[in-house]
Amino acid sequence: MSPSSFDPTRSPQRNLHSLINNFSLKAALFAVTASLSFALMAAAVRGLSPATSGMTAVLARSLVGLIVVLILHRLLKQPFRIVNKKAMLLRVLAGSVALISFFESLRRIDLATATLLLYTCPLWVSLLAYGFLGEKLKAHNWAGLPLGLIGMAIILSPAIQDLQNTEFSMSSTKHVGLALGVLCSFSSAIAYTTLRVLGKTDNSLSIVTSFSATALLIASPVAFQSLDHWPESSDLLKLIAAGLFGASGQVFLTSAYKHGKAAQVAVITLIQVPIAVLFAYLFFNTEPAPNFLIGAVLVFLGAALQISPKKEAEDQRSS
Repeated sequence: MSPSSFDPTRSPQRNLHSLINNFSLKAALFAVTASLSFALMAAAVRGLSPATSGMTAVLARSLVGLIVVLILHRLLKQPFRIVNKKAMLLRVLAGSVALISFFESLRRIDLATATLLLYTCPLWVSLLAYGFLGEKLKAHNWAGLPLGLIGMAIILSPAIQDLQNTEFSMSSTKHVGLALGVLCSFSSAIAYTTLRVLGKTDNSLSIVTSFSATALLIASPVAFQSLDHWPESSDLLKLIAAGLFGASGQVFLTSAYKHGKAAQVAVITLIQVPIAVLFAYLFFNTEPAPNFLIGAVLVFLGAALQISPKKEAEDQRSS
């Protein structure tokens, strides 16, 4: 809080009012609700039976998301338009790879680990922005990078140890799931870095429409090919839930960025990691291992240190 926002000589009511102005409670509520929605989406995908593929979940998520964003186009009377075609192509492809790899990783590893690997994304965003956009990294960015990378190494260490003792096999569900989790994080970083470029030329609805349509086109052939039979009623409900929670999470997240500062919202959304840990315990009886907790703390700190208030204007437009 800035010195001017709190004054001990003021009444408590005026100080509370200043605090609310400095940090939007509405934005915080939207951000927490978005994180909860995304965590419920991931839990729904994780709870699907082995007979239902991750690509089927991608299809459901993309279809519902596309319907929602088309309705918003209609309500807001905002035409679909692509200005920066090269950046848009990179964004939709990277975003589609990220969504597919995240859902496929959820089918192979536990909910908490898949979510935590996704949230190592800010580490890669800083490196990509530094290398390709020429953004200078501050001291807190450099300090956070090794913390986050060490945390990720700690989380992956049991799997790496297994690889040293056994020969790698594509049939190893856990190893493939962890690799997909890392791929998801890196692909997300490419998508978010591209958003900083697109935010200067293209509107957010067109970006989300392009992403949802691309993911739907990629997932549909694979999903239908692997679909031997119609999903069971319980899986069908989970697929619908994944689509609805994913779409609502996107709407809440957009509202959070609209009402609050981008850096603050980005930090709050990291709450999805502890929510995922809680859901993993409640729904799937998965207790976090000691190495996971230690790695999670380091990843959380490393990711939080990558979020800079000075990039708020660019992030606000991109979001």
